[in-house]
Amino acid sequence: NAFTNNNDLYRLSLTGAAPVNLTQGHTGPDYNPVLSPDGRRLAWLASPRENVGGDQPVVMVGDADGKNARALTRWDRGPGDLTWRTDGRALYATAADQGQNRLFEIDARTGAVRNLTDIGMVNAYDERAGTVVYALESFTSPTQLFVQKGGETRQITRHNAEALATIRPSRPDEIRFAGWNGEETHGWVFKPANYVEGQKYPTVYLIHGGPKSPWTESWSYRWNPQVYTGAGYAVVMINFHGSPGYGQAFTDAINSNWGTRPLEDLQKGWEAAVAGNSFIDSNRACALGASYGGYMVNMIAGKWNEPWQCLVNHAGVFDVPQLMNAMDIGTFIHEFEGATWDRKDVYDAQNPETYAGNWKKPMLVLHGSRDFRVPMEQGLATFSALQRLDIDSRFVHVPNANHWVLEPKAWVNWQQEILDWTAKYTGPSR
Repeated sequence: NAFTNNNDLYRLSLTGAAPVNLTQGHTGPDYNPVLSPDGRRLAWLASPRENVGGDQPVVMVGDADGKNARALTRWDRGPGDLTWRTDGRALYATAADQGQNRLFEIDARTGAVRNLTDIGMVNAYDERAGTVVYALESFTSPTQLFVQKGGETRQITRHNAEALATIRPSRPDEIRFAGWNGEETHGWVFKPANYVEGQKYPTVYLIHGGPKSPWTESWSYRWNPQVYTGAGYAVVMINFHGSPGYGQAFTDAINSNWGTRPLEDLQKGWEAAVAGNSFIDSNRACALGASYGGYMVNMIAGKWNEPWQCLVNHAGVFDVPQLMNAMDIGTFIHEFEGATWDRKDVYDAQNPETYAGNWKKPMLVLHGSRDFRVPMEQGLATFSALQRLDIDSRFVHVPNANHWVLEPKAWVNWQQEILDWTAKYTGPSR
């Protein structure tokens, strides 16, 4: 059924007997089953609710046949994977946590959780006889391998050390401020690579997608802040309400509020970043985003366009109701807690198209031709509206790209288009 994410776990017989549903009584998704090393216990992840995006799963443990299952964790974080420690006394999982993607160890008897890593994103790991090897990346380094044993950690690879020394990646400062509803909201501010004390610099405001996919301290050739610091920009990034890693209530706050509560966080985050960092030239700033970030760029264009000299929208949303009935995820409509025809007022209030008549800032629009998550018609609609409003705009078609620009050469061209656009509007003469 394309309209539910209620996945169950099944035991399949090698003799051809009928499959047995191990989690039939649970209406949320069950996934990532792992047998203990002795084969006697089964652990898996179970999200509590059906069709709720960003729902944090709990770790379940039961007998190998699924019986006597119990929730092991009562943890306000959402593990994304699960493995057993080789002695069977603990499990490992990674989870978003305060802008990091940390590796955690979970006691298999008590459910007690402790973090094994701090800064950075763990994207793979393995353990044998008490020795843990994990791959970790950060804002200042691509993936490196680390070994942890007996409380001691050592780095065992230093790939691209010479290249990193030449680009001098910028270590950001964290900012925390009162966002929507007065709740603490978190982000980062990066100085440009050529930073000189006392000077002001043009700035890009990077807005993450998802919307429930937080900025995580990581290294990417997509929205890597070091691309912009290396080009002479300061960079601001905010994990607004809806971002995982700050508790379930923080994530849930975006439901039916795509264009309001996160926008308030972005506004307050920008104010906090400018007030606390005198090197940010707020008169030479552009807002950039992809997917939900592109949706938010369109919302900013209609509801908060004053601070920006330019905007960049990759694979963004122009018409939310149309998107929800055309995209490749049948359950995504539950982000608005109901069908478009049943909650028309809610959709209209959160829809960029509603505010397009207020658009006035130049916008670069980029879109892949094979995008089924946010079909290219959404980008074409954005560009058409800009042209009808006689706003300086450019549409860049990325051939063969889906929702992500994955081909290295295409990415270089895509990134150059963005840098050319921001430079056009944030140059020294402006």
